[in-house]
Amino acid sequence: MGTATYSVGKYAPGRGQAPTILSSYIRTSGTQATTTTATDISGLTVQYGEVLRIHADEAMLVAGAGTASASNGHYIPADTIMEFEVHQTGSVSLKDVA
Repeated sequence: MGTATYSVGKYAPGRGQAPTILSSYIRTSGTQATTTTATDISGLTVQYGEVLRIHADEAMLVAGAGTASASNGHYIPADTIMEFEVHQTGSVSLKDVA
């Protein structure tokens, strides 16, 4: 069993260049317990264009469209922070890698 710590925000303006840093604006943040059974982050709906930042305390999969599984999701190594730009409004599914 693991824990995913997350925040949802936006990229900072890039001053004519592609945005490269996360803005200080945070719409929501929290934690979600994870297991080897996929589960959605409780109460979270991400919107198109937002940035989802997740810290995984153990290896897990994250899926923004559908259910996280070995065939659907981005792999996050243990003790790593990853950022994902949201391209589809909806829930976020997490699953520990056994």
